[in-house]
Amino acid sequence: MNPNMGGDFKVALSPEDREQITKEIESLPPDKVREVLDFIGYLKIKELNSGVDVASLILQQRGLAKIWKGEEETLYAL
Repeated sequence: MNPNMGGDFKVALSPEDREQITKEIESLPPDKVREVLDFIGYLKIKELNSGVDVASLILQQRGLAKIWKGEEETLYAL
């Protein structure tokens, strides 16, 4: 598990950030606090899923290798 994704890991917030976050949350109605918590959950899941699945990349590469015409097509012109 990523150490930034909860558990026993504590984020080193500055006192100012902690105070601002607390004030902002305390100023919200309960339904908006629930939305904030849901968003935090979303961010945690997004972080967990952001890792590269190497096995999938290899399978994609093998499949695409059949249609690649040459080395020049491995570079994309932006």
